[in-house]
Amino acid sequence: MTRLAGVVFRKELLDHARDRRTLFAAFFLPLLGPVLVFVVLTMVASWIANDKVVHLGVVGEERAPNLVAYLRRSGIEVTAAPPAFRELVRAGKLDAVVVIGDDYGAKLAKGVPARVELYVDDSRNAGRSRARRARLAIEGYGQQLGATRLLLRSVSPDLARPLDIEEIEVATSQELAANLLNMIPMFLLLVAFAGGMHLAIDGTAGERERKSLEPLLVNPVGRGAIVLGKWLATSTITTSYLVLTATGFAVAVRAAPMAKLGLRTSLGAPEIFAILAAVIPLALFAASVQMLTALFAKTFKEAQLYLTLLINVPIIPGLVLAFHPIDPSAPAMLVPVLSQALLVSSALRGEAFHAGWTLLSAAVTLAVTAAALAAGSRLLGHERIVFGR
Repeated sequence: MTRLAGVVFRKELLDHARDRRTLFAAFFLPLLGPVLVFVVLTMVASWIANDKVVHLGVVGEERAPNLVAYLRRSGIEVTAAPPAFRELVRAGKLDAVVVIGDDYGAKLAKGVPARVELYVDDSRNAGRSRARRARLAIEGYGQQLGATRLLLRSVSPDLARPLDIEEIEVATSQELAANLLNMIPMFLLLVAFAGGMHLAIDGTAGERERKSLEPLLVNPVGRGAIVLGKWLATSTITTSYLVLTATGFAVAVRAAPMAKLGLRTSLGAPEIFAILAAVIPLALFAASVQMLTALFAKTFKEAQLYLTLLINVPIIPGLVLAFHPIDPSAPAMLVPVLSQALLVSSALRGEAFHAGWTLLSAAVTLAVTAAALAAGSRLLGHERIVFGR
């Protein structure tokens, strides 16, 4: 059976290699992910660099020279705002505008709160953080002014600040970088399902539509060997795409300006090994499930529809983890696709390779794979499946 499966395997790969256009088109997806990651990281680094300067407009600068001087010392670029400053804020030409009222000085002299209006546009994502920095700077000036008043009354400013909170980040730089790289697990799962989809369809529904499935079954080759050979060919193509994608991600992360982001990440050989050890069993699982699903389709187009819907499966773990984050655990390793997403995320965070969880995830995934292959072999014994009736 193994020898016959090898014959089918070589035949499927040769047929696939002859279709040059499909072959080159299939390489688009593995290369798209790394390019996308590099572009996103470069854009984020550029945004952070441009986010350093806060452009703040001021109306009534002469009424609060000390406040304006404090803002400039804080690194904020202060300019006089024109009468139509609202339009400038909406257009993003000013991050915010502070309006100082006529009674500002009089209220400060009386020791009562002086009203300051801060105009911002929170609908603009690009300027939201800079507007927040302007607000914090103004609040900082207010706190400094309050502390000075207390000192003038021989009262320690510490009485108004009973708690001194110091936030200490315990996450490593690589763990923080993993938040920016959270698209990598999703993309790897998509490649595992989409990489060999065309081969899975062509070897099942495509063979039947071309009327070549029945002659293939007439040959002295068992149904199991046929299914095994086609599955091996599909799995080989998918696995090669996964290796290419993972390697591309390593190159993209190394080339991206991580230092400008203030982050450090290591996506070297150990991490790539952990990632591939997690996702390669998923490629075998996806190939078997796709072939089984395509056998139920009567036409090539119908199989395409079914498997296109099946590609949505990798999106489910992403939605689950977005609304209910969970840590890797033994029970989570019992769920194919979810376990692979958790293991890849763990590798990106630089956590130690957990062989036990990886083996448990692979064992469960391969068990489902074997069941799907057995079901596909049995289906080839039904006339309704072979002839598409």
